[in-house]
Amino acid sequence: MRAKLGPLAVGTSVFLGIAYWDYWLRVRGIHNSYLLRQYERIIDGSAPAPDQYRPLVPKMAQLVSHAMSLETAIGAVESGVGVCAAIALFVFAQRRRVGPIGYVLACFACGWWALSLAFYPRPEPLAALLAVTIVAVGATLDGWRRRSVLAFGALLLIGTRTDVLFALGVGFAFVGLRHRRWLVEGLALGTVAAAATDIWVRVYPDAGYLKGSGLLKLSDNLNVQSIAAPVVMFLPLSLVVVGAWRRGWPPDPLASALGVALAFHVGLSLFIAEIQETRVWFPWIGIAAVVAYDAWTSSERAESSRSLR
Repeated sequence: MRAKLGPLAVGTSVFLGIAYWDYWLRVRGIHNSYLLRQYERIIDGSAPAPDQYRPLVPKMAQLVSHAMSLETAIGAVESGVGVCAAIALFVFAQRRRVGPIGYVLACFACGWWALSLAFYPRPEPLAALLAVTIVAVGATLDGWRRRSVLAFGALLLIGTRTDVLFALGVGFAFVGLRHRRWLVEGLALGTVAAAATDIWVRVYPDAGYLKGSGLLKLSDNLNVQSIAAPVVMFLPLSLVVVGAWRRGWPPDPLASALGVALAFHVGLSLFIAEIQETRVWFPWIGIAAVVAYDAWTSSERAESSRSLR
């Protein structure tokens, strides 16, 4: 246990150190400006779609603000979510048998891309990262623990990113073509995501899209500047995974499910999201980094063992 505390402490400090600067950029540096107004509008139900359909973090800040100012409550909630995200990523790295270097690199990737959130300030990206990581952790477990953790991660995504939850359902269902348990879970996640989206629309019927900003974004996304964001974030990791696969790394069901989910989300986001905003992709970066590192080191070990024969 003591051996695990070292990388956990280092990784957490890396993640929170960069997230701290992100907090100063996003919250303290723009007091009473865009992000604070975002929180206030989501809390009172006047924010436009889709932000109004992601109320979990603002509602948590509202609850905490009974004991302090809303600005301080936002910082407290985001810091708490950051700690939980670092711990969840550590657990996922341990379940994937990724060593300290892989965990610290994954934390650095999360912290580095968290800085970009200052340019697209929204309340939900860090909580969505936590939720996706919890779902990934749940998929490494069995029995009631697996079902409980998956349900908790899905519950968080209902309040932060139902589109990501639906993509995870597609990924799980794809793997379920060969593994029945994954199919049932995938259908459940996808159904919950669709139902939750419908419920948010009904709960906030006045939260329409801003004038001139409709649901379909494909025509706006087909340019180099927009496509650069997901390419820069995931192309290096994708090349690592493809290289590991060519060297004999066999993707396990979880890696396959996450890969399909991410690919589906990229395709879906081309139509419904502004893909130049890194917050769209931020929830995936931690688990993607862990899986890529795991794939590379596993292929290295496999190649070494073959050379010794």
